[in-house]
Amino acid sequence: MVHVHPTLPLRRVPRSRLTLADVLTAAHALLIAPLGAGTATAAGREEVPRIQVAFRPIIAPTEELAWEKAHRTVGAIRAHRVPRQAPGNTGSQRLIALAERGEHFDRALWTPTAAATGGAGNSHALVGTPETVAQALLDYDDLGVDIISARGYDLLGDAIDFDRHVIPIVREGMAKRDAQLAVN
Repeated sequence: MVHVHPTLPLRRVPRSRLTLADVLTAAHALLIAPLGAGTATAAGREEVPRIQVAFRPIIAPTEELAWEKAHRTVGAIRAHRVPRQAPGNTGSQRLIALAERGEHFDRALWTPTAAATGGAGNSHALVGTPETVAQALLDYDDLGVDIISARGYDLLGDAIDFDRHVIPIVREGMAKRDAQLAVN
């Protein structure tokens, strides 16, 4: 994991243009990095706080096929969704707010799935080839995320595909990073 120095100057970004990367970078720099083990222990904590994100991967062998699958997934969600009231929990409200600002963020983050579900559950998707989704996960690691939750829309099939095709690439990327850190 890349550690951000607590005095890192943060970009000033209008709230309407904030991305998940902006929020995670700021959270890490302001909240997590200053809380080293000594600070956490002095505050009575046994562990330093961690950042967790949750996604639903939508992968296919090519980018084109992944995006076709993503659009089919949204169509299926919309076809089966029962209209509900606006969500009362803050997490779902944030998912919807991000979806209202745009559909595609960073390398693979796609929000129409969250809009279609009304913000229910971890409904933002990472869309692309296994390589694209794996690199997106490594990007989030660079931002200070250390817990990633992923479950697909086809729970069993997507879990198998994610395990077979994405996790090995992420492990390889993390091993290369670890080897580079050992050299430095």
